[in-house]
Amino acid sequence: MSDNNRENSNHANNHYLYYPDEKDVPTYLAYGFRPIFLLLPPYIVISMILWALVWSGYLNIPFMNDTLTWHVYEMLFGILTAGVLAFLTTGLPELFPGMVPFIGKRLKYIMILWIAGRVSFWFIDITGVYLTAILNLAMLGWLIWFAKDVVLDKLQRHSSLGYILVVIFGLEVWFFASVSGHAVLHLWIF
Repeated sequence: MSDNNRENSNHANNHYLYYPDEKDVPTYLAYGFRPIFLLLPPYIVISMILWALVWSGYLNIPFMNDTLTWHVYEMLFGILTAGVLAFLTTGLPELFPGMVPFIGKRLKYIMILWIAGRVSFWFIDITGVYLTAILNLAMLGWLIWFAKDVVLDKLQRHSSLGYILVVIFGLEVWFFASVSGHAVLHLWIF
């Protein structure tokens, strides 16, 4: 095996050297993508079915007064954020040897925050805009903090990932500012 191939195959397994010492980690919390892959597909299906029923007039859910905004927000911020969470918590420890994978209890807590963000947005009329914003922005803020090594990398190999997260965070702040009446948001559908 050439030195280059040995280095590349070794690089793919380097994160195991820094795997946390946490004991009795459930299989579904052993990697960042696992809880997302378990929760996201049913969530997407349930969201799409409910949205279609409300949109078509077969179902009336009081908290979904603005079905188009709800749908756009959940598909863009709720589902996109979960996908990015799965990708980054699994991939960054492999791209940046020495970075400790995010597993176990810490992963469970961030998943609880993601679920709380989803529930709070579904019931935004009850939870209020500010609590919903705090829960959803905290999740994305944590993800930006987790990905800081990408932006701070001397070679800037994957820094665009970090910058895109900051842009998404800004868009989500703007969304909540507009919902609370502090900014103007125009949604055009062609």
